[in-house]
Amino acid sequence: MRHLATTRRQEKQWLITILLVSAATALCLLAVFILHPDRQRLGQFDPVMSVPKTHALWRTLPAERYLPVQHSILYAAWEHDLDPDLIRAVILIESRYDAKAVSPVGASGMMQIMPGTAADMGLENLFDPHDNILAGSKYLRLMLDWFEQDIDLALAAYNAGPGTVIRYGGLPPYKETINYVKKVKEIYHSLSQGEDEV
Repeated sequence: MRHLATTRRQEKQWLITILLVSAATALCLLAVFILHPDRQRLGQFDPVMSVPKTHALWRTLPAERYLPVQHSILYAAWEHDLDPDLIRAVILIESRYDAKAVSPVGASGMMQIMPGTAADMGLENLFDPHDNILAGSKYLRLMLDWFEQDIDLALAAYNAGPGTVIRYGGLPPYKETINYVKKVKEIYHSLSQGEDEV
C-alpha cells in the first residue's frame, strides 16, 4: 500500500513537472512573439508550424526537415534582431534544412558553419539544429553589423569570409559567392513577399 502511494506521488510529481515545462515553453514562445521587433509579420505565420501557410517552397522539402526547427528560427531571429525569412533563406541555400550536411571544406549543419567559426560563436555541436541555427544567426548578425547592414556584403562574407570581402573592397569576383548572394536574396524576397513560387 505504501509502495502504491509512493508511485502515485511520483506520478503526480512528474505530471506537475511536465505541466511546468509546457507552461515555460509556451511563455518563451509568447515572449518571442511579443518582443520581436517584427511581430506584425510573425503574426502572419501559422501559430503551430510557424512557417508561411501556403508557400510553395515548403512543398519541395520533407516536412520533417523544416517544421521542427521553425521555433528555433524564430528564437534566433528575436535573439539576434534578424528577419526570420532571411535565416530561412540562408538555411535553404546552405543545406536545404539538412542538419547532417557537411561540405567538402568542412562546413557543417543547417547553416553550414566552419569549425573555426563555430568555436568563435561558442558552438560545440555543429550538428545540433537548434544550436547551429543560433550560432549561424549570430554570425550573420555580426556580418551585417560589420558591413553596415549591407545585405549583399554580409551574405558574401557569410559565404566567403569577411576578410575576402574586405580584400576586394566589395563583392568578391567569385562565381560561387555571386550566385550564393543572388539565390539567398531571391528566396528571401519570395518568402518576405509571400509569393507562391520560388
